[in-house]
Amino acid sequence: IAPAEGTALVAPLIHDPAAEVRAEAAAAIGRLGDEDAPMLLFELLGDESELIQESAMDALSRMSAERVRPLLVQALAGEDEDARVRAAQTLGLLGDPTATPALVAASRDGREALRAAAMQALGELGGPGVLEVLRAGIGDGSSIVRQQAVLALGRLGEPESAPLLLPLLAEEDPRLRFAAVRALGQIRNPEAVEHLLPLLAEPSKELRFAAVEALGQMRAPRAVRPLVEVLRDADRNLRRAAAEGLGEIGDPQAAAALLVALDDEHWSVRCAAAAALGRIGSSKAVSALAARVDDPDATVRRAAVGALGEIRDPRGAGRLVAALGDPGLQAAALEALRRLGTGALGEMERAFAAGALDPDQRRLLVDLAGRFEDPSARRLLLAGLDDAVPAVRVEAAAALGDGGFREALRPLLEKKAADPSPEVRQAAASALRKLQPR
Repeated sequence: IAPAEGTALVAPLIHDPAAEVRAEAAAAIGRLGDEDAPMLLFELLGDESELIQESAMDALSRMSAERVRPLLVQALAGEDEDARVRAAQTLGLLGDPTATPALVAASRDGREALRAAAMQALGELGGPGVLEVLRAGIGDGSSIVRQQAVLALGRLGEPESAPLLLPLLAEEDPRLRFAAVRALGQIRNPEAVEHLLPLLAEPSKELRFAAVEALGQMRAPRAVRPLVEVLRDADRNLRRAAAEGLGEIGDPQAAAALLVALDDEHWSVRCAAAAALGRIGSSKAVSALAARVDDPDATVRRAAVGALGEIRDPRGAGRLVAALGDPGLQAAALEALRRLGTGALGEMERAFAAGALDPDQRRLLVDLAGRFEDPSARRLLLAGLDDAVPAVRVEAAAALGDGGFREALRPLLEKKAADPSPEVRQAAASALRKLQPR
């Protein structure tokens, strides 16, 4: 259906009594991309439902800036305060730097909500003069505007902004302190670490959580011991955030504490601990992670498999091969075995020879061995060529040809001549052509 025709069909639905219908209509109009779409979506910025407003904003932000920007800039200078706020927010989502002058002007407006929206948008755009506007916004008389200015500075990530944010950690306004902690984490200025560490003892759980996240984002080695202490906190969200932060820092000294966290009572902490151990790359964690592949929670099982792949220790290969039998883990286990590379071949060969794998699992192992493109994969590929199942033999023949295994010429000739499966005979013939000298 043509965009114009589709828009004409959907347009009446933007006035439907049901908010869900109006939201879907806005999304559909945005996807159709008709030249009349911006005007229709612009109308929805003034809808009484925030769901509709956000749907219209999202749709407008995905459209051509040349078509949308003039409407939004015009709305920014209009009389409808709500529409001005939504226009400023949408300009931020649109990411068009030519809108910066209009947003800078809006940041000086007498209305608090518009100044805050303009600060938020400027943090998405950046560009000449924006830092100065945002830094000036820290001194605004409105707490909401100050918060948005601080968060915007965090998104821009300029290290020079950190000294301006540090004094805000002592503010009485908890929301402003929270915004400052978040921004400092994004900026990653190492000078902020010593100012953030004391916040781990704050009574406010929200502020402690923000400090834990910020220290992890900053990858500060000095924060390892304090974050290890947080792993013992009564709040599971703080324990999880601490595990994630230790993973981002990547210091091997945290491995012992993370191994303890791997037995935490809550799945989210176990999951974060597994992922962190993978990022640290601690070979000491292999046996514990292998045990967590049997965790009661599927998310933890996937995290453990992924971590074994990141550590790349061959001792984890056996458990990863066994995980191929779990449909929920199969893709993750294959990727982990790929990361182990040829170090996994021994366990792959043993499992293949033991007859414990079903045909699809054997086919997957043969395909993976072929992707290693290493001479040491030859034994497994030749074993696959003699498999009882044609699909496995086909995969092995293709891998031997693609990998240039000339030592497989004789068995491939035999398969081409006498294999009962026409698919295998064809795959063997194709492999032989690839192995012919040129």
